[in-house]
Amino acid sequence: FLIDRAIRIYPLYWVATGLLILLFALGFRPAGLQAFDAGNVVTSFLLIPHVRADGEPKPILSLGWTLIYEAFFYVMFALTFFMRSQIRSALAIGGVFCALLALPLVFDPMPHALEYFTSALLLEFVVGALLAIQYDRNRFIASKALGWGAIALGVCTILALDLIADVGPAGNHWLRLVMYGLPATLIVAGALSLDRAGVPWSSRALLLLGASSYAIYLFHMLMLQPAGKIITFFLGGFGAAALPVAALLLLAGAALFGVLMHYGCERPLQRLLKARVNPKTMVAIAN
Repeated sequence: FLIDRAIRIYPLYWVATGLLILLFALGFRPAGLQAFDAGNVVTSFLLIPHVRADGEPKPILSLGWTLIYEAFFYVMFALTFFMRSQIRSALAIGGVFCALLALPLVFDPMPHALEYFTSALLLEFVVGALLAIQYDRNRFIASKALGWGAIALGVCTILALDLIADVGPAGNHWLRLVMYGLPATLIVAGALSLDRAGVPWSSRALLLLGASSYAIYLFHMLMLQPAGKIITFFLGGFGAAALPVAALLLLAGAALFGVLMHYGCERPLQRLLKARVNPKTMVAIAN
């Protein structure tokens, strides 16, 4: 499990980080990166919490901060496999995460690497585990109306809360949990309810975006900055009227670049590495 997860997360992330370092070496300052040192390169590639040379408490590819939490969850999840029970596993992980959340009440201040794992965002993984258990045990209500309603409510809640509050790039994680975590739970639960109701997800475009979502996530920051400058050059004279067009072009460009990286880099890497690690069982996963 851990090998499969590592192959899924690290290689493409390393490619994106390496590309960012290359752009920085060429004189660009992509994704707000101002400075880093050799130690930052090592900790970034290994997804270890650290503070960059420019003072930012993030990896060189800043969005890698979310992957640190993801890798941590996978390790904690794997440590519960001996329990042989989804419920006991979820309860154990929930207990450990709640204990971590309580650490700042006892130890203050804490080292950055430890403080990183006392974030309220850990609770989102517990909620995801509970949703998975409910889905696996066929306990989702099969209802199109309920499913679409939950998705609409989740999306509208995110948009409404985003207008009245700003968590910022290093904002309060409890506020982020309310603003994005809870509505995201509604969206996922709604999608699972639609799935149980037999709603077919057969759109080739949606399936392609879903398959490419990790590549889109990793590379969109690298694409948006130069693309934004190009679009500004051509549409800057139209003022605010051009903003909707610019936004659509950036969204389309980020999606297209992510799809290209998915087919040109991610899939070949996945097949190669999984075949080398365990040819008998991994090839089927890669396909």
